[in-house]
Amino acid sequence: MAFAEDQQITGGLVMDYGATVNNGASGVFDRGRFYRENHRFDKAGGFGGGVDAGQLYVNWQFNQPKAVLMEDAYVNNNGILYGRPNFADDGERHYIEFNGKDQYAEAPPSVADFGELTIDMLVNRSGNQSGRLFDFGTGDDECFHLSVDGSGKLTLAAKHDGKSHNLASTQSVPADRWARVRVEMDGKNAAIHVDGKQIAGGPFDFQPRSVFIGDRAEGNFIACGRNKDNFFKGRMDHFRVYRKVHEDFAAVGLPPLPLTRLQEWSEADQERHDQWQARRQAKDAEIAAGEYGELQKQIQKLHQERGALHNVPNLAEADARVKKADGTRNKLEGEIHQRYQDWPQRVEIEKEIAELGKKVDDIARRVRESAEYVKLGEEIQAHEKRRGEVSARAAKNPKLDDIIAKIEAANQEKAKIEEQIPKLPEVTQLAAAVEKEQDGQKKQQLREKYNRLLALKKSSNPQWQKTEIVLRDLRNSQNELQRKAAESNAAKIKLEGQIRKLHQKRGELNAKLLEADAQYAKLQKDRAEKQAALAAKRRQIEESIRSSADYKNAVAESAAARKAIEDHRKRTIEGRQGEIKKLDGRIQQLYKQANSIRETALREAGLTGGNPYPGRSQARMQQAQLDMTYHETADWENRTPEEFNGTAPPKLKKWLKEVRGY
Repeated sequence: MAFAEDQQITGGLVMDYGATVNNGASGVFDRGRFYRENHRFDKAGGFGGGVDAGQLYVNWQFNQPKAVLMEDAYVNNNGILYGRPNFADDGERHYIEFNGKDQYAEAPPSVADFGELTIDMLVNRSGNQSGRLFDFGTGDDECFHLSVDGSGKLTLAAKHDGKSHNLASTQSVPADRWARVRVEMDGKNAAIHVDGKQIAGGPFDFQPRSVFIGDRAEGNFIACGRNKDNFFKGRMDHFRVYRKVHEDFAAVGLPPLPLTRLQEWSEADQERHDQWQARRQAKDAEIAAGEYGELQKQIQKLHQERGALHNVPNLAEADARVKKADGTRNKLEGEIHQRYQDWPQRVEIEKEIAELGKKVDDIARRVRESAEYVKLGEEIQAHEKRRGEVSARAAKNPKLDDIIAKIEAANQEKAKIEEQIPKLPEVTQLAAAVEKEQDGQKKQQLREKYNRLLALKKSSNPQWQKTEIVLRDLRNSQNELQRKAAESNAAKIKLEGQIRKLHQKRGELNAKLLEADAQYAKLQKDRAEKQAALAAKRRQIEESIRSSADYKNAVAESAAARKAIEDHRKRTIEGRQGEIKKLDGRIQQLYKQANSIRETALREAGLTGGNPYPGRSQARMQQAQLDMTYHETADWENRTPEEFNGTAPPKLKKWLKEVRGY
C-alpha cells in the first residue's frame, strides 16, 4: 500500500486472511492481535502457497453456528443468513437446516460470475416438498436456478437475453437421506450429477456470467427463489462453487481445511478423523493383499528386468586398465608421504613445534587458574545448577503426565492386540508350515510370507489401527507440550541468557589475559612459522612428483580407460533401447491398471482423497489461535528473534551491522 520512501500508513487497518506484511522500516501498531509463526508476519498457513484447490471459489461448510453470517471456509466470500436457520450435528456431519417457510441465505454478488461453473452440494431434502436449491442472477429474466420437485426430480433452468434453457432429470434425489448433488455448466453443455452419477446432461448454450449485467443489482439466493418463494426444506452439509468444469471431478479431492476465524475442531471431529483414518489404512491393506498387490509385484519384477538391461558385459579389460593406472598413481601418492617422512629436518621441527605448544598450553593453564577466571567459572556452574532445578520443576506438568499415562495405556492395548494376531488360525497354520519345512530356501520364503501376513493382519485390524493413530497423536501432543513448556519457561530463558553472557565474559577475560602476556604472542608466532615451513616442504614434494611424466601418464591412462568404459556402456544401452521402451510401456500400463483398481476400491468405500475431518494438527492450530494474546503495541522493526529476546551474540550483532547498517 505504501511503496515510496515518503509514504506512511496511519490510522486503522484491517488485514484479510491472505495478507502479507513486508515492512521496510520500523514502526508500531497500536491495539493489534496477530498470529506470528516462525517469527514473521505472513499469510495464513496453507492458503498462500499457490494451491488453487481445483479452482474452488467459495466453500460454505455450515460447521460453526451463526445467527446472520454465512461464513466461507475457503477465503472470505461470506453471505447472509435470513430467518435464523438452525445449525446441528448428527454425529456424522455438521449442517444447516432450512424450514421451507422463511429461512434462506443470500450469497455475495461475485460468487457465480464466471464463464463456466461447478456447484457442489451435499443435501438432505425433507419429505415431498418442492423448492429451489439456489437461484443466481440479476432478475427473473436474467438468472439460472436449480429446483427440486415433490418427487425429488431436479431441473436446471436459465434465462438470458429472452432465451430459456432447461435440463431436467428423470431420476430422483431420495428424501430424508444425504445425497451429493453437482451441477456443471461449461458454456455449451450442462450436466446434473447425484452421488457421482450423471442423471441428466445435454446441450446448454449458456454462460453463467452472462446474467450478471453491470447496471443491475445481483441477487444470489440459496434455499429459495429470488422473489422469496419456492423455499427449500431440508439440510445442507456444504455448498461449494468452482469456477471450472473438471473432466474428473473426483480427482479434484477435498477442499483445503477451513481458514475461518477460529480453526474448526472438536473431540467428536477427532473421533471421526481417527475412525476414517483407521478405515482408510485397513482398506489400503486389503487392496495391497489383492490384485493391486500382485500388479505391484509384477511392476517391481519389470523394474528389475529394466535394471538388468543397464548392466554392461565385457568390461574386464577396460576395468583392468583403470585398476593398473590407478595403482600407479596411488603408488606415487604414497611416495609423496614417504619422502616427507624421510626428510631429515622434519623430526626436529615437529619436536620444536611440540615444545612451543607445551609452553603455550602452560600459559593458557595459568590464565585459567587465575582468581578472576575461576570466579567466573564458579558463577557459570551455579547458574547451570539453578537452570537444572528450574527445568526439573517445569517437567512436573499434570497435562504431560496425563498424556504419558495415556501413551502407556495405549501401548498396553496395542500389545494385547498384537498378542492375539499370532493365534489366528491362518497365522498359526503358516507358522506350523515354517517349522515343518526342512529345505532352507523354502523355509526362508515361508518365514517372509509369515512376517508379511502378520503385518497385514495388524494393518487390517481396525482396533490396532485406531490405537496406532491415537498413539501417534498422543506423542505429537507430548512433543508439543514439552516444546511449549520449554518456550514459556521465562526463568529458564533468563538463566540461559545469563549463562551465555557469563561464558562470553569469561572468553573475553581469557583473551585479555593471554594478550597481556608478551611471551604468549611470540610463542604463537614461532609455532606458526615452523608449521608453515613443514607445509611448504610437503607442497614442494607433491609438486615434484605430480609433475613427473609417470604421474601424468597414469592420470591420462585412467581417464582414457574410464572413457572407453562409458562409451561401451552407452553403445550397449542404445542397442537395447527397444527392449527398454517396451518394458517402460508395460510398466506404465500396469501402473495405470493398479491405480485404477485402487481408486475404484477407495471410491466405492467412500475413502478417496484426504481425511475430511479435522485432526490433531487442526486441534493444535485451534489452540494456537486461542492462545494468541492482545497486544497494546507491537514493535515491527526488522530484527532477528535473537535481537528480540536479547540473546544475539557479539559476532551476530557485528555481522548484522555490517550487512544491514544497524
